[in-house]
Amino acid sequence: MAGCVLAARLSEDPDCEVLLLEAGPELEPAAISTPGAAPRPDHPDRGEGSQLDRRPLSHYGTVSNNAELAAVLRRIAELLSRPDVDTAWSGYEPDELRSEIDSFLEKAGAGLPLDEAGRDRLRLLFAPTGALQETSLSSGWGQEFVALATRFDDAI
Repeated sequence: MAGCVLAARLSEDPDCEVLLLEAGPELEPAAISTPGAAPRPDHPDRGEGSQLDRRPLSHYGTVSNNAELAAVLRRIAELLSRPDVDTAWSGYEPDELRSEIDSFLEKAGAGLPLDEAGRDRLRLLFAPTGALQETSLSSGWGQEFVALATRFDDAI
C-alpha cells in the first residue's frame, strides 16, 4: 500500500537507486486513468475479483448512513488537528486538508445529502495512497486510518 511512498522517500537519496514493482492484474489504459475502474474484489457482483469495475464512482449511490459518515469525518478532523500532523506527502497544507474535511462534516452532520461530485471527492481523499492515507502514514496513525476508511466505505 505504501510502497510508492517508501520508494519516493528512498529516491530522495542521490546514492540510492529505487525500482518499484507492482503486483496485480495488468490494467487496460482506461482502468488506469478512470477512478473507480480498478478491480474491486470486495464488491458482490465482481465474482472472484477477476473483472474490472468500469462503472463510474457515482454508480455506488448516495450516502446511506450520514451519522456514521459524520462520525468518521469527525475523527479524521480530530486527527488532522494534532500538532504533529504531517501532510507533506499529501499535497495539502494541514489547514487546507482539515478545512476540506470540515466542509463535508458540516453537511453530513446536518443530515444533508452529498452531491455526486462531493461523494467522488471524498472517495478520492480516502482512497489508497490518497491525501488522507498519505497523511496518516506520515503522522503515525496509519492503522487507525485503515479502520476509519473501512467504516467510511460502509457509510458511503
